[in-house]
Amino acid sequence: MKNLLKNKIEKFYNEQKLICICVNKIDWNKRIIGYIKKVNDFDSIELQVVDEFGRNKNLKLISFKSIKSLETGGIYNETLEKLNKKRAIEIYRTSKYLYSSDKNFFAKAHVLIKEKELCTFFFATEFTIGIIKKISQDELKIINIGYDGKNDGESIFDIAFLTKVRYKSNFEKKVFFLRKSK
Repeated sequence: MKNLLKNKIEKFYNEQKLICICVNKIDWNKRIIGYIKKVNDFDSIELQVVDEFGRNKNLKLISFKSIKSLETGGIYNETLEKLNKKRAIEIYRTSKYLYSSDKNFFAKAHVLIKEKELCTFFFATEFTIGIIKKISQDELKIINIGYDGKNDGESIFDIAFLTKVRYKSNFEKKVFFLRKSK
């Protein structure tokens, strides 16, 4: 095993830092994120896997030889650490949708404006996250919110391309928690 990787594993284990690794090949879509719970004679580690909401999942035994990349820090990992340490997100299946074809669409959208509800806006294959600032028969103006809960500018969309608005899902709960914890 390479010395740099070995030293970093020891350091992150002692500091209880969240790590992100790729096993067997570098494939970011199959990365594993978690906390090192045990180092086995520098032959393998036990990793407490953390899901996208910062919740502890299963323990995974990983050999050092299989680790092809190791990283810590960064916005995504720091977000998961916050969520994990504060046990912030309880997962519920309570997503609500407002479809642009609903006859009460504008009345319901105005309720979302009044409540400053964090929403995900869907436009065919695209989506964005934010809070409705204004809405009319022609346009939708939103305050964009990034995955980390920070303001990310404003956008104005042609309302004709909006298909639906999702709110109160686990995803919006996660972003709302991060926004509140700033």
